[in-house]
Amino acid sequence: MKSTHWQIFTTLRKHGDGPRPRPVLRNRRGLGKLLAPRVLSKPLQILWLALTLIAALGVAYASGGAPQHSPQSSPQPQFSTSLNGSGNTFLTALLSGSGGNGTVSLAVADFNNDGKLDYVTANNGNNTTTLGIALGNGDGTFKTPTTIAIPCGALYVATGDFNGDGKTDMAVASANCSPGTNGVSIFLGNGDGTFTAKGTLTSPLSNPFSVAVGDFNGDGKLDLAVVDRGASTDAVFFYPGNGDGTFQTPTSVGLGVLAASNQIVVADFNKDGHSDVAVSQINGSNVVVILGNGNGTFQAPRINALPAQGWGLAVGDFNGDGVPDLVATSPSIGGVSVFLGKGDGNFTPVSNPQSGTLPTATAAVPGGGCTDIAVGDFNKDGRLDIAAGLAGVNSAAIVAVLPGNGDGTFGPERLWGTADTPQSIAVGDFNGDGNLDWIASTGQINSANQGSVTLGLGRGDGTFLASESYVAGQTPGWAAVADFNKDGKLDVVTANSGSGNSSILLGNGDGTFQPATNVSVPGTTPVYVATGDFNGDGNPDFITFNSPGGFAAPCLGTNLSCMTVFLGKGDGTFQAGAVASTGATNI
Repeated sequence: MKSTHWQIFTTLRKHGDGPRPRPVLRNRRGLGKLLAPRVLSKPLQILWLALTLIAALGVAYASGGAPQHSPQSSPQPQFSTSLNGSGNTFLTALLSGSGGNGTVSLAVADFNNDGKLDYVTANNGNNTTTLGIALGNGDGTFKTPTTIAIPCGALYVATGDFNGDGKTDMAVASANCSPGTNGVSIFLGNGDGTFTAKGTLTSPLSNPFSVAVGDFNGDGKLDLAVVDRGASTDAVFFYPGNGDGTFQTPTSVGLGVLAASNQIVVADFNKDGHSDVAVSQINGSNVVVILGNGNGTFQAPRINALPAQGWGLAVGDFNGDGVPDLVATSPSIGGVSVFLGKGDGNFTPVSNPQSGTLPTATAAVPGGGCTDIAVGDFNKDGRLDIAAGLAGVNSAAIVAVLPGNGDGTFGPERLWGTADTPQSIAVGDFNGDGNLDWIASTGQINSANQGSVTLGLGRGDGTFLASESYVAGQTPGWAAVADFNKDGKLDVVTANSGSGNSSILLGNGDGTFQPATNVSVPGTTPVYVATGDFNGDGNPDFITFNSPGGFAAPCLGTNLSCMTVFLGKGDGTFQAGAVASTGATNI
């Protein structure tokens, strides 16, 4: 799994393991030279003695010799917790294979007509391109994927019944190869999970990036809409279907510029009974809507501006008025922008209630924003929610779920861990319990670039059987626990070297946590953290140990490591941090 640089604090690791206990405050020279009492003031000498005791207890605990404590003892550091599981049972996301390398996209359908959802992935890595088809068992697990070789880089898969035999077929967009090889490959389903190749649509396509299915000429036969990045302009090519798995010569609608047009969706945006399309653009920072006339011809494109570069796109009715709306993502700002349909093909952007501008909501973690997006009612309140895969410079392996408020706005995101950076996301009920689940293609899971798929089974209340993740500061390399607000529930504190602060996450007592609050002292770089009651007032405190030197006295201009003491107030907040030298150089 790619490194996330510890920007996300996750309650469970991929296989249900909590972080391993490690000896507290150890260095290569042992504890004896860790702190030098002679360099400390008298109050800090007392603190040093307390800290030495904590270190000794930490070493004993890590060695399997944890001492017994009375019920009145201060909470001791613990590093493992279950997520709504009984005993040592952890309810984690299910990980499946993709049947290939470099998994980039995913689609969901019932390929063998058994009433159970299956998935197909486009795998484009290690100089090989395949489709991986995994048949569902109906309980949230899947059979080993079977593969189909693709001659060029597969990017996107759409499904539908192209020959009217009641069996699900596939259209696969492939690009980044050569003219005549790039195109859309058609595979007709045999109804048992296997497929028969029907040929590839090539000319006049240059670099087809995505494909959608709809009846654009009103003849009752499924057609294709293909987003193509051409030599001089982007365009949508519409291929009328013949009803036998073959397609006629396409017509096209130009998108004007080379705007890195990306994803395409189909809906009836003006309520005239004809299929329309919408396209997200990366460089153009737009959502382009093209209204169909119902006879295979189309109106001029209509532009809806995004606040930053676009990426993912989905359709849903977010305000319950029966008119299709659009939601688009902008990865660079972590933006989720909603456009409410007016029923005439035009849209009203929904501004953020706080900022008064787009994006409508934020789905992001430090260093990563939302890319692909899917829609569903995950908490069964009759309002559509969204699930977004988060990606970015630090490859955050996260799916963000935002509950809908029913007016086009959303509640705060909750984060769920995946095997690797989500590339695409889809929604369905994979275990037949009546609750919507999400499934994401999640890139590589080992050094061989083997692709993966992560499934989050829904509980029907907006939560999932997956490891829930929480945003801390940047590069949180060490965590400790205590009951900082004295409510009988364990809380977490992290030392964040990347952002130079510490994050406190107050526990809810059920394996979940409130959003982090951060405390810091300018010029310090926390590396380790330890908890305890250092001033004897009955309130848990914590100490962070910083990298050598820094920009805070008394370590400024030296190679010594300082420590910062945060005395707790007993309500989850802390007094201003006090900095002192440890007298050591290698903590």
